[in-house]
Amino acid sequence: MAISLTPVRPITDEELLQLAQRNPGYQFERGAKGELIVTPAGTEGGRRSMEMLTPAERKGFAPLCPDAVFEIRSESDRLVDLRMKMTAYLKNGARLAVLIDPEQRTVEIHRPDATSQLLGDVTAVEFDPELPGFVLDLRPIFS
Repeated sequence: MAISLTPVRPITDEELLQLAQRNPGYQFERGAKGELIVTPAGTEGGRRSMEMLTPAERKGFAPLCPDAVFEIRSESDRLVDLRMKMTAYLKNGARLAVLIDPEQRTVEIHRPDATSQLLGDVTAVEFDPELPGFVLDLRPIFS
């Protein structure tokens, strides 16, 4: 579960790096509005990610954006904020941004240079052409 904090002033790259170093097991990132987002980090996934970066990028913040992003709305999340996050991912190079709302049982599919698609009360979604052959089974999320 992610925690979103609003600092009284913008957090610098150096301060963000120090937070990450002092708090192993947590991932720290800045949101589009400067908020600090804290989530538990998986050890194995973090290790693998570090192997892919150059030594300079390991010391700072790598200029990365995933091709596909999946966000599951929690009760404390505001839809407007999550939609802005989807837009930010697309502006930074993501080819697919998916917002899942378990409470409303909806899936929003966002793509660059296209209108978003809203699907209601579906049990599975395909993501062609970005993820050919991938079908997301929503039953565990919606149950």
